[in-house]
Amino acid sequence: MRLPRYVVVLAALLVAACQSGGEDPAAQGGPPPTCQIARAVDLPARLVEGHILVPAAINDIPVQLEVDPGTMKTMLTPEGVARLNLHTDPLRTTTIHGVGGTAVTYNSSIQSLRLGDKEWMWSVMPTARLPTTYHEEPPVVGVLGADRLSEFDVELDLPRQRMTLWSVTNCQGDFVPWQAPHAALPLARYPPRRMVTPVSIDGHPVMALIEWGSPATTLTTAAAERIGVSAAAMDQDKSGFSRGVDQNLIPFIQHRFDELAIGPFRFHHVILLVAPLEVRNADMLLGANFFSRRHVWLSYATEQLFVQRGPDAAEP
Repeated sequence: MRLPRYVVVLAALLVAACQSGGEDPAAQGGPPPTCQIARAVDLPARLVEGHILVPAAINDIPVQLEVDPGTMKTMLTPEGVARLNLHTDPLRTTTIHGVGGTAVTYNSSIQSLRLGDKEWMWSVMPTARLPTTYHEEPPVVGVLGADRLSEFDVELDLPRQRMTLWSVTNCQGDFVPWQAPHAALPLARYPPRRMVTPVSIDGHPVMALIEWGSPATTLTTAAAERIGVSAAAMDQDKSGFSRGVDQNLIPFIQHRFDELAIGPFRFHHVILLVAPLEVRNADMLLGANFFSRRHVWLSYATEQLFVQRGPDAAEP
């Protein structure tokens, strides 16, 4: 049986489309996609009480937020909820996994969250108390977490008091537009948005969580013991207590290590906090004290941490 001519032509066109449609430009010899970066948000950033603060607006009311990529969800404090006249939902809760354990908290709804020119509409946020009491105006009402930060690359330059959020697409390698010498540290991403980098302490490999919400770089007790720090040695160290967003009381000691290596950066005879933290996929919190002295670029798009070289302080 002979098929009509238009059927044969249509079949030939379909075959040609199937053969060519699935190939990308690079496979056909075309140029690779161009790396594109665009400034999305530019904000002033300050270090206050060991925490990074940026201005924001919730329901068009000026506020400030702590910045912490180590906190998975953007959160509000109960005091902030009251000050903003928000309503909590008694039927819906969120479980917060902090470094000291877990806590169950109620949620609040907002109409909008704005950072510079970027605005998110109709969000539900958990509530949690901050371990630090601020006397700031506008008030500090919560934490800007990785759920919002990970939509961008985050450039943080605390020596110049700036934070910039960048939209980054089709980039790889050393793409940051910096003229000054800098180092690129590899990151591993653990679900949902935890960014971890390898470091070493006294020659032992350690995985460090990028944790700007922690004022001090802190090693877990389990990792310290694995490195070879005995319980008897830690008994001789100065001690204290701290709290996380889960509000659990966390004992810590201050222990001196011979060397901390973070990429090309070396710190000798450095004192780190050691605490019985509950940190998944990591042995250490790389805290705000390391980032406060340096110009850095946290790239969620390429899973790298760029750190500008320069005269380093004796401590991380």
